[in-house]
Amino acid sequence: MRPSRALLCCLTAILAACQTDTSHSPTGIEPTAPPVLNGGATSDWTATTLTLPAGVWTSSGARSIDDSGRVVGFVTVSGTKYRPVRWINGVPSFMVVPTSSHWAMPNAINRTGDAVVGQVQWISGNQSTPVQPARWFYPGTITTLSTLGHDGWAMDINSARIAVGTSRATSGGQQRAVKWSAAGTITNLHPAAATWSRAQGINEQGEVVGVVSLSGQVHGWKWNANNVGSDLGVVLNAEVPEINSTGEAIGTAVVNGISQAVMWTPNTTMLALGAGAGSIGTSVSEGRRYIGVNGLAAWTRRAGPVVTLPTASGAGSSFARDVNRCGRIVGHASGGSLTMQMPVLWSTASCDP
Repeated sequence: MRPSRALLCCLTAILAACQTDTSHSPTGIEPTAPPVLNGGATSDWTATTLTLPAGVWTSSGARSIDDSGRVVGFVTVSGTKYRPVRWINGVPSFMVVPTSSHWAMPNAINRTGDAVVGQVQWISGNQSTPVQPARWFYPGTITTLSTLGHDGWAMDINSARIAVGTSRATSGGQQRAVKWSAAGTITNLHPAAATWSRAQGINEQGEVVGVVSLSGQVHGWKWNANNVGSDLGVVLNAEVPEINSTGEAIGTAVVNGISQAVMWTPNTTMLALGAGAGSIGTSVSEGRRYIGVNGLAAWTRRAGPVVTLPTASGAGSSFARDVNRCGRIVGHASGGSLTMQMPVLWSTASCDP
């Protein structure tokens, strides 16, 4: 899942000409179907604000959720100084950091919940060292990962503890997509023709998605388990944040002049998710549930139309960031009567089949 927040319809003419295989597309999504907003019963979903650890905080958010419902996120002490938090059964506790004077941000927890990745920074007085990619193993150890020479961010991790992210060789250098093995060995995934690149999501098969800059445009990119890349086409928000184990990826793109949330099938065909103009796609689950944001509202869809998720009590807006196999969704809410951004869990009475 994952440092910015930031998260179509397939070209009908191309589909008609090529007879593109859509057998892996989500049920109910047709290339010519108009967007359906607020489809389904929002009352089926409950938005719960997660309890914060004791202390005085200026902001908080949930970043990722594992298949057992364990959540990782953060609280902000002041400015942009973050402390990593883990929620188990809704009860918060701080994750290990080297010292209390450092900040750390977790970006993703793997499906089994035994490993988390993110980044840390060592601060001494007014001096800050480069941001370093980090990996937590439970019950509580933390290690920094190798970089290409300067700094780095770890964005996602799978059950085999293979992580992906970004690193730079120098402080003024371009970002490069990278992958870390379970043992911590770093591999540079950067395509030779790209200006910069970022790896953002990895599935259980070792397939990786992210973005690369080619000739001044940001393209979605997919690497197979052997690091061979495929171009997904021009995307928005510099985000292709997630890929599930069926090979479906999610992001945002423009087709027929409309910017909206999209998914890519395993053969890289792009299809609309029906979330409307201006929507962005942020994650996809192993159970093929898609989530994202449109304006101030979080949304989800699986087999039927798009459902607008309820806003947490008192909040004015919601952001859905990650979803687990069961279909539980985490993110944050803000605005309205809330005095600060808060972590949120969306759930229903039963799990996705």
